[in-house]
Amino acid sequence: MDEAVSRKIYGHIVSNYQRLAKNKQAVVYTYSVESAKRIADAFNKTHISAVEVDGTTKAKIRDKYVKQFRDKKIKVLVNVNLFTEGVDLPDVDCVIMARPTKSLALYLQFSMRCLNPRENKKAIIIDHVANWKTFGLPDSDRDWKQAIITTDKNKRKSNNNEPIFAITQCDFCFAVVKASEVKNSKCPICGNPIKVHTAVQQTDDELKLINDRKRLINEILADKVMQNVANKSVKELHTMKELQAYAKLHKYKRGWVFYQAKMKGLIKRK
Repeated sequence: MDEAVSRKIYGHIVSNYQRLAKNKQAVVYTYSVESAKRIADAFNKTHISAVEVDGTTKAKIRDKYVKQFRDKKIKVLVNVNLFTEGVDLPDVDCVIMARPTKSLALYLQFSMRCLNPRENKKAIIIDHVANWKTFGLPDSDRDWKQAIITTDKNKRKSNNNEPIFAITQCDFCFAVVKASEVKNSKCPICGNPIKVHTAVQQTDDELKLINDRKRLINEILADKVMQNVANKSVKELHTMKELQAYAKLHKYKRGWVFYQAKMKGLIKRK
């Protein structure tokens, strides 16, 4: 993942926060503990209070950081696989994505974290990994049925492999805006010239339903354990049931479950 995501991206996270969301409460989503620590350190070095939180952080410490964030004693929470749902963080004004994802659900969970309504609030999403190119804007119109059952391979895309959402990005301020908001070929955010690419015409081709995918989705919805392990890493699995559900979800062989269980001490070594 370090090779896939350019390290150059992380060098701009702090400066873009200062430029676009200075002094706002922000949550950063990243992909590993190491990257989260690097980002938190980068913020602290510029005297912006930040802490790193992940699945290994003790509950008491995590609760303390969340309280400090709510009390605005901490400006930035950098997290790995946390704060997507089930945590009340009402004053988040900015979300920073430093983790690419192929999951629409995860992308929306990231985005919605800063969209709690508040008078005179302006939510800011800084997407360092171009997730918007895959999913469009959080409030883009979607065929939700197809979004759930369609595989990445069968997603409707244009000839240049871009999604068909009518959005564009400014080359000057890097804002991502709806094409309908562009007037007189100028960016509605900074006023500089902006190009709007013609929306791709949709065809009448039917998207085929992948039976295996439908079956897997139904299994996930019916199985609480599979739901719980969906966004976990292997090191966060602690029981045989979790290992079995994770293997089923990722189509791993039974031998993988046995090996992992043995390594974690769930099976006694002879």
